[in-house]
Amino acid sequence: MKVPVDIGRGFWLNRYIGIIKYRMYNEERKLKWVVFLE
Repeated sequence: MKVPVDIGRGFWLNRYIGIIKYRMYNEERKLKWVVFLE
């Protein structure tokens, strides 16, 4: 099954953005925990 390039690119772009958002979300949670514990 061959996937058109633009669809594949959009998929990877969405995945990449999702990973960045997930990491940012985790960093925010860590910061909140650090502030909470101090």
